[in-house]
Amino acid sequence: MIFTNYFIFYSILFVLRKPLKLNNIYMTMLLGSCFNILLFFAIYLPIYYRFGEHMWVTLSLYFFTILITEWLVSPILEKPEKKRSEFLSIIGIFLLFFILAYFTFNPLHNSFFFDPIKESYGLNQ
Repeated sequence: MIFTNYFIFYSILFVLRKPLKLNNIYMTMLLGSCFNILLFFAIYLPIYYRFGEHMWVTLSLYFFTILITEWLVSPILEKPEKKRSEFLSIIGIFLLFFILAYFTFNPLHNSFFFDPIKESYGLNQ
């Protein structure tokens, strides 16, 4: 969910990078999405374990963590472009995408990823 939204947002930024004079789009995307995932779970898990799942709380927290993350990584967009960092970021984005796809179907076996309805972990069981 988080990575897909970042991909769409930064694809639009990539198209507008010349008129807006933005650099390091891919590095910002990689750092922003990774930090957002960590920040979201760091804040969300204590709330989830205490109060359970509430859609509006989750969406509000998701929006809040995106705002914080964008505020933190936006200075990178104005720094001079580094071709090597951008190339490594593209590789990192694809690697992160495949890691997240793998763990979607084969999640870690802890209480957060347990489906109480099917009494199993993951989507392929």
